[in-house]
Amino acid sequence: MRRKMYRKLMVIVAVLLLAGMTAACQPNAESIFAEGLEQLENNELEAALDSFDRAIEINPEFTAAYLARGQVYLDQEDLNSALSDYIRVTDLDPQSYEAHYQCAKINNELGNIRDSIEDYSAAIELDPENNQVIYERALLHFGSDEFDAALVDLTDAITLGLQSGDAFTMRGGILLESGEYERAKEDFDRAIEL
Repeated sequence: MRRKMYRKLMVIVAVLLLAGMTAACQPNAESIFAEGLEQLENNELEAALDSFDRAIEINPEFTAAYLARGQVYLDQEDLNSALSDYIRVTDLDPQSYEAHYQCAKINNELGNIRDSIEDYSAAIELDPENNQVIYERALLHFGSDEFDAALVDLTDAITLGLQSGDAFTMRGGILLESGEYERAKEDFDRAIEL
């Protein structure tokens, strides 16, 4: 009886050791990801893409790998694939500023203005002090003839320290159209200074 239990125990130990050695021999998602980052740094885009694919295959919730793969897709000008990866990151981590910001930029480039504005809004919610991102959303509002929203964003961006002649000119134009001549003149003067 003891001998049978001893054999069973030895078989279990052998199986566990074998499983442990097999797992130890296989690279993990983090090491493959690190390899991909090095390849990306060396501009080996296809190799980096393969590494990020493998890391994601091992760990489908590895947000850093999706972000990095999205960057490779951007470098390859594959906007739809990049957008897909960044959307996946926002699904996995709604607090990812970088993913929301990249979605906004890509959606804008693809002509998905409403989606772009929503993505900019999510990024701004995560980083409300980023005057450049607020300005970029203002440009979309302005281009969509949403002048009130553009005015709010331009004012916020300028208040947060944005020093852009274009921003002051745009805001001045909106103010001029709404009959606020003195404020418009101040913005035009400031734009000329910049």
